[in-house]
Amino acid sequence: ITVFPSGMGIPSMGIYSYELFKEYNVNNIIRIGTMGTYTDLKLKDVVLVTNSITNSNYGSFLCNYNNITAGSNNELNNIIETTANNINIKINDYLVKLFL
Repeated sequence: ITVFPSGMGIPSMGIYSYELFKEYNVNNIIRIGTMGTYTDLKLKDVVLVTNSITNSNYGSFLCNYNNITAGSNNELNNIIETTANNINIKINDYLVKLFL
């Protein structure tokens, strides 16, 4: 496991993730980001995201990926959720309630 900053924004993450997958044969990347626009979240709240949405056209320029949504890996999310439960980290269900 390696932890490192991915820069700010999608282009920076794109560069870092490309290098990790291409040059270092990384199998999985878990991006930890901020959600500053969600005012109901408190400092240090943890949210496990299942889908993301963007208004960026980065994906279409990089690899003709024209969707604005990206789903997470369910197997990896299950590992994260299990680990969080085992070490008593509460995962916030705010977004689940928001989108249901």
